[in-house]
Amino acid sequence: MYNLTINLEVSQMKVQLVESLIQVILPLAADEQLRSVGKILPNIPYPSTRKLGQLALSWRLF
Repeated sequence: MYNLTINLEVSQMKVQLVESLIQVILPLAADEQLRSVGKILPNIPYPSTRKLGQLALSWRLF
């Protein structure tokens, strides 16, 4: 039970961290958003980080 509680708390902290990052990135200009996403997600093999950023911008996620 103890381990499950810790894992749940860590998962909730990760979600809060991602939400905070999104709140910081959203007000940035489009080119700054792309750079930020590229720094946060540098190791995604396919599609590229740049492509993911462009898709997110085109879908107005940022």
